[in-house]
Amino acid sequence: MYKILVNYMFQLFIQNGWNFHNEQRIGMTLALSIRNKGRIVSIPRNTLNTHPYLASFLAGVLLKENSGEKMEEISSLLETSLAAQGDDLYWRLLRPAALLISMGFVLFGQPLIGMLVFFLGFNAFAQGERLVGFKRGLEKGKEALVPLLTSLSKIKKIVLIVAGVILGFLVSLMLFILNNEHFLFARVEWFIFLPLFAVSLFFSILKIPFILGLFFNLAAVIVVGFMI
Repeated sequence: MYKILVNYMFQLFIQNGWNFHNEQRIGMTLALSIRNKGRIVSIPRNTLNTHPYLASFLAGVLLKENSGEKMEEISSLLETSLAAQGDDLYWRLLRPAALLISMGFVLFGQPLIGMLVFFLGFNAFAQGERLVGFKRGLEKGKEALVPLLTSLSKIKKIVLIVAGVILGFLVSLMLFILNNEHFLFARVEWFIFLPLFAVSLFFSILKIPFILGLFFNLAAVIVVGFMI
């Protein structure tokens, strides 16, 4: 486990060696060489580029299949699929969801806690997945790809539902604050959040686009507001 942690530390610098000529090849070569007691591991490709947080899984697989032809075949096979899955999970879902949670703390007058929640929450998952991914790749090689993609797909569904609920909550909270300060309509009490949570969860589970879910959330708040 100690050796895995040491190699993990060097994988944090994979992206630092990025350049337009060979992209992540220099950083990946360094990470692989550390595991091999300083002996240079030659990657038989001029370029190598994948998602930075899932590059650790690729590094583990390459160390498991440490031969020239296999490394070239595996890197060309995995880097594109890992890049697509990583972009979808981290940039499209996880980072915006962490930002939404931190915005909730900001609206409640706790900006410092909001910043810490965003930074620690996002990085705890990202670095944990980086360490676990490297360990999986090192132990099982390319056979671990399907279980990894399956687990990432499940995580994306969970994050999507959570983000939908949080987004609906923040919209209703902002309306609540604006209404009680400027009286857009009749004063709205806190219990109006209950149907909003239900609507947000319903639309998130059905995978209906956020904009449509927000429209119904907004309509629900306004209708109930006029009824009070």
